[in-house]
Amino acid sequence: MRFAHPLVEHIDFSPGERFLVTYSSHKPSNPRDTHKVVVNIFDVRTGKLMRDFKGSADEFTTAENIGFSGLPWPCFRWGGGKDDKYFARLGKNIISIYETDSFSLIDKKSLKIENVVDFCWSPTDPMVALFVPEMGGGNHPARVSLVQIPGKEELRQKNLFSVSDCKMYWQSNGEYLAVQVDRYTKTKKSTYTGFELFRIKERDIPIEVLELDNKDDKIIAFAWEPKGHRFAVIHGDGPKPDISFYCMQAANTSRVSKLTTLKSREANALY
Repeated sequence: MRFAHPLVEHIDFSPGERFLVTYSSHKPSNPRDTHKVVVNIFDVRTGKLMRDFKGSADEFTTAENIGFSGLPWPCFRWGGGKDDKYFARLGKNIISIYETDSFSLIDKKSLKIENVVDFCWSPTDPMVALFVPEMGGGNHPARVSLVQIPGKEELRQKNLFSVSDCKMYWQSNGEYLAVQVDRYTKTKKSTYTGFELFRIKERDIPIEVLELDNKDDKIIAFAWEPKGHRFAVIHGDGPKPDISFYCMQAANTSRVSKLTTLKSREANALY
C-alpha cells in the first residue's frame, strides 16, 4: 500500500495499527506568517485518506508550556484500547477528542478545560487522565482528573498544591495510574517528589499517597511492571542512586507496600 504525502517528516501508527498518521510542515511565503502544517490520517488496509488537518504550526504546538514536558509529536494520542476507537489532541484550554467511526469530534465539540497542559489515555479503557497546573497564584490548586469517554464525565479528581511539575504513568492493563508530583517546599527554594496512586478498577477509584523514605531524594526514573501490580523507582542524588520496588497488592493489605531497595547502583533507566 502506498500513502501519498509530499515532504512527509513524521509518521505514527495507531496502537492497533489500523491507522497511519503522517505529518509535514511547510514554510510560508510571507516570513511573518507561521509554518503551515499538514497532518493526514490514512486507513492502513485500504490506503484511504480518512481525515486531514491543515493549519498553522501554532495550533499544533500548544502543548509546549514552559516548565511542563509537552511534545508536539505525535500530535494525536490514541485511546480506547486496541480498537483505535478514539484519538485526541491537546489545544489551548481544550482537548479535542475524535472518534474513528466518523473521524469527527465527539458531540461535535472539544472538551473545554481551562489551562490544561497534559493528558494521557488509559492503555485499555476509553478514559483520559489530564493535568491542570495551579492558577491564580495558588488560589486554584493544580489537579489531576480522570474523564470517561465518550460521555466526558469526570470519574475522579484530585487537587494538588504547590506543584512545580507532574508526570503521569499508566500501568499497561489500565489498572493503576501513578502521578509523580514535584512540589515546592515552603520556602519555594527546592522541590520534593511524591506519588499519587489511583486504583482505577476499584470502586470509586481510591487514591493513595506515597512518599519515599527520604522524600528529598531526586526521582530519576519510574516504571510499572507490565501486566503486574509492582513498580520501581530509581531515586537519589549521587552517581549511584537506589532502586526501590513497591507492590500495589501485597499480601493481606490493600495498600501500597515497599518490597525492597537495591542500594547504590549505577542506574539511570528502568525497563
